[in-house]
Amino acid sequence: MNARTQVLITVAELADLIRAGDPVTILDVRWRLDEPDGHPAYLRGHIPGAVYVSLEDELSDHTISGRGRHPLPSGRSVEASARRWGIRQGGPTVVYDDGNRAGSARAWWVLTAAGLADVRILDGGLSAWRSAGGSLATDPVTPLPGNVTAQHDDLYAGALPTLTAAASRRRRRDTARRAGARTLPG
Repeated sequence: MNARTQVLITVAELADLIRAGDPVTILDVRWRLDEPDGHPAYLRGHIPGAVYVSLEDELSDHTISGRGRHPLPSGRSVEASARRWGIRQGGPTVVYDDGNRAGSARAWWVLTAAGLADVRILDGGLSAWRSAGGSLATDPVTPLPGNVTAQHDDLYAGALPTLTAAASRRRRRDTARRAGARTLPG
């Protein structure tokens, strides 16, 4: 699996999972700065089986101050929410939004920082689903509870690798050296 397919899933791939009856959790994370509550849009039409997730209320912890507009929730909080959304250990999770990727990127980041595996963003979001002829549902979805476990409670430390400035310089020098550069950066 290359880096792109570790993060993104195509509409065709998602449709194949659904058609095959494979267990997949689909999360609708529509959010915009001018319309932060995406629930009304979700009720107007969402991918069948998708559960609505609030970026404001479930992917942020507003009790924390000094960490910006949307402080990260704890891993315990993410675990409780993920179980409520029906995320199962070992099953794929697909997140999408209206195509601006603000909500889906946030969900991907929060879930993977908590250590959840196989979380992918629907490439092109809901508009790509609709353009491909995907049907929409308007009923709210209440899934069976999931059983996923968050591996990290402090999402600021989390499971995602970080790249320091020193490591970045080493990486650029190594890349330049392999390319045969005469002068090396940094």
